[in-house]
Amino acid sequence: MDIIEFLNEICNYEHIYIYGAGKYGKTLAAYLLEIGILNQVNFFLITNEGKDKKLFGKPVLSFNSFYKKVKKDDIIVVAVSENKQNDILDNLFKNGVYNVLAMTDAIYKKLKNKFENTESEEKNRITECAIDILYGQNLDRAINQSKWLKRKDFSIGHAAVNNQYMYILYKILDSKKFKSFLDIGMGQTSKMIGQYTDDNIKETKHTIIEADKDWIDFFRAVNGKGSSKIELLEYEMKLENDIEVRTFSGFSDRLKGKKFDYISIDAPFGMDMTKYSRIDLLELLPDCLMDSWIIMIDDIQRMGERGTLEQIRKILNQHKIRYMEQRYAGIEKEFAILASWDNRFFCTV
Repeated sequence: MDIIEFLNEICNYEHIYIYGAGKYGKTLAAYLLEIGILNQVNFFLITNEGKDKKLFGKPVLSFNSFYKKVKKDDIIVVAVSENKQNDILDNLFKNGVYNVLAMTDAIYKKLKNKFENTESEEKNRITECAIDILYGQNLDRAINQSKWLKRKDFSIGHAAVNNQYMYILYKILDSKKFKSFLDIGMGQTSKMIGQYTDDNIKETKHTIIEADKDWIDFFRAVNGKGSSKIELLEYEMKLENDIEVRTFSGFSDRLKGKKFDYISIDAPFGMDMTKYSRIDLLELLPDCLMDSWIIMIDDIQRMGERGTLEQIRKILNQHKIRYMEQRYAGIEKEFAILASWDNRFFCTV
């Protein structure tokens, strides 16, 4: 089992027990803290009573006094060196505890190296993969319980937005706080927002901007027409600070005077843009924003999208609009959320 499979297995459980309060257990706990799931760890378990009563704010208990409370859907992660694991595993199995995951020496070394070498490329990828796995599992759990989300067959990643983006979007929609959606670029976000709009047709509006008619026809054939309004706007090149940028033709004219409380920016195609990309919204800011709002912009790992993000910040600052910003890094993709101050919670989901 490699480190990604190991972390993926752990993330599947809501209740985790770390068996081991030494360097292996502490290193694992520190990593779970970094990726945001230490709250799923209930206790540290040890064979014999030790001097530590708590680690990372979690109680340290002897296994013999606790094992009867372990449930079948909980997991115990044995976080000690491999040469110490046999006796522990034998004791667990003897007492009827079988849902066990053993941490290898190799996995410990990789997690340890992560903290010793903060510039490690391998460390960054492990962290990104683990976070994406966590958000993917959180997304699955959330949408499986959803009453308004009927079609759950999302194609996430690669050119589309990632698990983090979709999970946060779901939490935004499920808050039932937002009513007017602007979806720049038709895709997985459109499928989710469209279903929310269909379920709240009297209270919400959803506008999608897309340049590809064939993609629109295919999307409608698969997902139905629904209540979303699709604006077909072809691409054109225009100058932004003497730099040619791909934009939607007639974007500002089509949307002038309209206001939105949620805006998702995932188009136009911007991989070949070097300084600015996806700049269409700049002409409408800040007049297109309601008093309470959120903007999400995908692919800010690229220079073009970062340049546009900086321009959005400048406009908000010039108009003295108070907001919070958060960046999220996943596997080979990053995105940013900007939220009016009253919506700052959505920057910490």
